[in-house]
Amino acid sequence: MIKSMINRFLKIRNWIYTKHIKSRLASVGSNFRVHSHFWINHGENIYIGNNVTVQNFNSFIAETRIVIGNNVSIRNFCEFNGDIEIGNNVSFSSQCFVSSRNHNRKDQKIRDGKEGKIKIGNNIQVFNGVKILKGVTINDNVIIRAGAVVDKNVPSNSVVYGNPMKILRK
Repeated sequence: MIKSMINRFLKIRNWIYTKHIKSRLASVGSNFRVHSHFWINHGENIYIGNNVTVQNFNSFIAETRIVIGNNVSIRNFCEFNGDIEIGNNVSFSSQCFVSSRNHNRKDQKIRDGKEGKIKIGNNIQVFNGVKILKGVTINDNVIIRAGAVVDKNVPSNSVVYGNPMKILRK
């Protein structure tokens, strides 16, 4: 009985939290679900499609624009920063970092101008601890294995792994 009461409480809390988050975003599609601890900066620049699930302890910093397509799942402790476009049917495992931003090495508060949009295509699976860096385009049907640092464009129908990044073709 206590377990069912706790589950009911968590469902209600997540429903309220999702409603609150939706009000802070530019646009949100149907069936958008948020679990707790979702940090947003510049929510007016965040566009979310249908059937998107964002789990615990994620952050979105959208000084320019973040667009998330349909059927996207984002697990725990991920960060999205900058100008990012995510396609449809994309899955991010825990602790992923996606950033199109860069800082000046002498003064971390000054941007060095070396920024570039990140474009993530359709049917992508991103495993734990992946880092996707500025100016990268990841084409369709790609698997990015755990711990990879993606600093170059990735062709369609490939598997990416390692640091430095290596590309396997199917």
